[in-house]
Amino acid sequence: MEISFHNQSFILDGRRALFWREKKWLLFADAHWGKTHFFQKHGLSVGHGVFHADLKRLEELIHDHQPEMLICLGDLIHHEQS
Repeated sequence: MEISFHNQSFILDGRRALFWREKKWLLFADAHWGKTHFFQKHGLSVGHGVFHADLKRLEELIHDHQPEMLICLGDLIHHEQS
């Protein structure tokens, strides 16, 4: 779905991303990088496929939109044990 706001075009991508056409910026949301290892160390069951699925999703988004800038939005865990 494409929307316009103040003469700027944005593609709302269902893969949890937004592409700002004029700037060629890709905003990538909901990456779970670091969560799998952290949760597993604390006894919670999270499959290893989560990280790889996020990387595949990002790879597809980059291929489809050809951004010049990538901005990752949230859900990253930076912890000494992850």
